[in-house]
Amino acid sequence: MRKQGKSLEDIAKLFGVHRVTVGRELQKREQGITRRNTIMPNSLDAITLAYYAGIFDGEGHVTIVGSRRSNGRVDYWLQIGIVNTYRSLLDSLLSDFGVGHLSQTSGSGQGNCLPCWSWRCTSNQAMYVLEALLPYLRLKLEPAKLAIEFQKRPKDTCDREWQLSVRQQISLLNSAS
Repeated sequence: MRKQGKSLEDIAKLFGVHRVTVGRELQKREQGITRRNTIMPNSLDAITLAYYAGIFDGEGHVTIVGSRRSNGRVDYWLQIGIVNTYRSLLDSLLSDFGVGHLSQTSGSGQGNCLPCWSWRCTSNQAMYVLEALLPYLRLKLEPAKLAIEFQKRPKDTCDREWQLSVRQQISLLNSAS
């Protein structure tokens, strides 16, 4: 597009990002640095999405996670997940959506403690999963809407106060459900 004479501004509007982001990506490509493509979740039928939405409403979480960099700046990103002791359920979820990862979170299966598994998904992949589940969500509907808004907002123009505000709103909604 740039070679065809389109401005950085026009390209940025097309992709919903800031013009600086477009310039940075073009510069990386000129230097031979390629960005890993986002893997899109698989498309699922309505019954399967409704099933997973019910599980997500009961066992899932929507979180804006923050981490402090060495320069003191805090970066925020979207994370969703489901924790359950029934690994086959989470294996199915991972297989059906095709995104995220599984990890054992606690429990060794000894005594009264069952092994506990977690499926987690972050950033754009998490947003795409939430968008697919959105029509079927009930308890996690409002946190999901806020999370989608958070993820869609261009990061170059995001102010940290707004990000922190969304994080706190989602946290309040999570504690109420």
